[in-house]
Amino acid sequence: MVFKAFARAGFVLALGALVQMAGCRSSTDRIRVLEAEKAEAERRNQQLKQREAELKAEMVKAEGDAESSKARAEALEARMALLQQRESAPSSSSTSDIDVAGLRRSLEGSGISVVDREDGGATIVLASDITFNSGRADPNRKAQETLGRVVHTLKQTKGINRIRIEGHTDSDPIRKSGFRSNEELSLARANSVQNYLIAHGIDDTLLEVIGYGEKRPIASNTTSQGKARNRRVEIILLGDE
Repeated sequence: MVFKAFARAGFVLALGALVQMAGCRSSTDRIRVLEAEKAEAERRNQQLKQREAELKAEMVKAEGDAESSKARAEALEARMALLQQRESAPSSSSTSDIDVAGLRRSLEGSGISVVDREDGGATIVLASDITFNSGRADPNRKAQETLGRVVHTLKQTKGINRIRIEGHTDSDPIRKSGFRSNEELSLARANSVQNYLIAHGIDDTLLEVIGYGEKRPIASNTTSQGKARNRRVEIILLGDE
């Protein structure tokens, strides 16, 4: 009987040890599960923060796009009103040639060239690489000086009855500037030139703008020299039509 008592006691002790070991393993496994859940929660929290930042950036961009769209719509409405006004005005049979030679003497050089037109007008060509930084639509400091010369000369030139400002680019696709297309970039640059002319005393009723993007090259886009020539803003001066 004593032996059986010892046997039972040994069994109880062994069973207790097994239960204790099982409890330790269970606690360890639980800690591992909790740590894994914590890591997963932190990962999801980081993802949520990143998505929140992305959504804020998208919201800021959308607000900027809305402002740009509103400005473009207002500019188009103004252009349409001006064109309708000109269409309804009586036409004149006389023509008034612009002094292209005088323009050339006053302007050529420093990224400006003057070209004769068959209709008696003239085209002032501004190299975009001189007047705008890459991918930008706001005139740089050099452009301020150049456009100042243009404004002064326009005020001294007789026979100008209409001024069309055209923006042009090369064929390289837009990458980092924020504009959706070369056409949009060229229009923005033409608008910047128009705004400068108006701010410095040129009659806004004479002006109209258009952006052609890469659609009207004057040189090959297969060479860097040709691309540089295609990146330009043209100020087209027209007399009576």
